[in-house]
Amino acid sequence: MNESTARAHTFLNTCTHLVVTFGTSVVYKLTNTGAIVANNHKLPAGRFQKIQLTSTEIVEAWQPLIGKIKQAYPQLNIMFTVSPVRHIRDGMIENQLSKSVLIRAVHELKNRFSHIYYFPAYEIMMDDLRDYRFYEKDMIHPNEIAVDYIFEKFKTACISPDCFSLMDEISSITAAVQHQPFFPDTEAHQRFKKQMFERVGVLQKQYPHIDMSTEADHFSN
Repeated sequence: MNESTARAHTFLNTCTHLVVTFGTSVVYKLTNTGAIVANNHKLPAGRFQKIQLTSTEIVEAWQPLIGKIKQAYPQLNIMFTVSPVRHIRDGMIENQLSKSVLIRAVHELKNRFSHIYYFPAYEIMMDDLRDYRFYEKDMIHPNEIAVDYIFEKFKTACISPDCFSLMDEISSITAAVQHQPFFPDTEAHQRFKKQMFERVGVLQKQYPHIDMSTEADHFSN
């Protein structure tokens, strides 16, 4: 855990943006201490109390945390989103209440900090894609079409067009890494690997701050 924390600290020092996604405002308290827990820790359900946080409670918890983040990483901008994945185990009405609490809390935080932004992933799913054909079979998770649609909205709103060609090139390379050839020992596949290795090399020279070592190793072996 300490190593993970140290890696996160080092990584955040190199970042300009941090994206935080809220999923639900329903939490569980440990009954004997009142502390909010991450999950049930495989303990009897009777040891926990399920509660619905208010937007005020969320804001009061996050406001000092955002202040500390800004102090430690002054270059960091924070973007909040609310997950379009529905938590309907407790019911549709309860899910809508939970999401509305999160949205209100995020907008209150946005009003209090100049470096806080909001991307409406939840609203895009609910308003633009208001049809079950955009969900997986469980009728809860957005399907691939919906994910691609929301990402295109994010890309247009939040990413400079100057980056699009670089993104496409990286996407092409990572897709090639995931490709499983039927005949890996053929001359054609070896030529393919050589070409991809050369593309990775060009990319690394143009953008030395992007770590493509994993991809380079994949195509060099």
